Amino acid sequence: MVNFGKKNHAKIFERINGRVEIWSSIAEDVEEYKRMTGKNNDVKAMSGTISEDEWQVRREIKRAQQKLLRWAKNQNQINTTILNSFLALRCRGHTSIVPADIQKEYAKKKPADTFEKNFNQMVNFGERNHAKVFERINGRVEIWSPIAEDVEEYKRMTGKNNDVKATSGAISEDEWQVRRDLAACYRLFVRYGWTDLIFTHLSARVPGHPEQYLINPYGLLFDEITASNLLKVDFDGNVIAGDYPYNDAGHAIHVAILRARPEAGAVLHSHTRAGMAVSCMECGLLPLTQQANEVRELVCHHDYDVPTDNEAECRRLGEDIGDKWLMILRNHGLLSAGRTVAEAFYLLYTLENACKVQVDVLASGAETVIPPAEVLAGVSDYARPPADAPGDFVTRSWAALIRMLERQDPSYRE
Repeated sequence: MVNFGKKNHAKIFERINGRVEIWSSIAEDVEEYKRMTGKNNDVKAMSGTISEDEWQVRREIKRAQQKLLRWAKNQNQINTTILNSFLALRCRGHTSIVPADIQKEYAKKKPADTFEKNFNQMVNFGERNHAKVFERINGRVEIWSPIAEDVEEYKRMTGKNNDVKATSGAISEDEWQVRRDLAACYRLFVRYGWTDLIFTHLSARVPGHPEQYLINPYGLLFDEITASNLLKVDFDGNVIAGDYPYNDAGHAIHVAILRARPEAGAVLHSHTRAGMAVSCMECGLLPLTQQANEVRELVCHHDYDVPTDNEAECRRLGEDIGDKWLMILRNHGLLSAGRTVAEAFYLLYTLENACKVQVDVLASGAETVIPPAEVLAGVSDYARPPADAPGDFVTRSWAALIRMLERQDPSYRE
């Protein structure tokens, strides 16, 4: 089957009713598939009719249909799930794709002429109120929205009453934006190769709740992190929102920094190859490059220890960060803090690049050139973060990165 797909570039999927559809530019694929699998009457050929863009949309629809099988308890719940699935597709720009078989399924409970009306209501509901609607496995609906009236509007639109759980108000609009920024940051770690399996962790303080923070569910890869599945945890270690545990070492590190720096809104920690290499060097960060010199006055060092359940170590972390924004944890990795997720990312990006170049330069064995002291001081002054807010270069860089994520995979926002 693997060779079949690789050789002929065929796309094969099974419909809810068990019928197989083969989408391929090669007509012989159908007969070959029948021969290999023994399936005959239930194979439908759709060769030569599907573009790559449409195929991607149909794959999303297929995933939604698979969810129906797992989640649906009755027809009404199936309808709601269908609407929610197409709401996501519609908001991604696929405005015309509502397959006839889905409309037919929906029409079993509601007249066909009301499908588009109800669908558009759901689209407007999401676009106007920025509401996120989730269906739990047990059929219960959760609404995440900054607008309390969303719950009643959703009930009115769908006819659901008792099975709707309102979480509106638990997530403010400010928190939702921070969740999106932090989820984007996790995806950027993947993009730049800064991940370490399920380890390391990034956090953001919850707006309006200075002793609560958001962090990744322990066990998920960074490309699985979304705005909605981030954990909300308080400084005492209680999970306020989320269905996963957190990494104990991550909790200890992030709480230590967030407590020590009330102005910090985000803390990022990495185990990159270059960062760990420099953390093992007695010399620390050398003033070799412009990027190193931009941040060298913002960097502190912390001697190695295990932070999990170690109050003295956590206290020392808070003391060592002082008024700095970057930390090299010796024999361990890098850490950045920022007033926003964007600022923390920018600072870590700059330090990471400086570490990469330092490792390359030292490995070359060439004699190094260190700029004069007055030049180093001038670069540090020029790049020092403004006192009142992150610099314009941070904001512009972050906006560009978000545009890149939106083009490549906007699922971080979900």
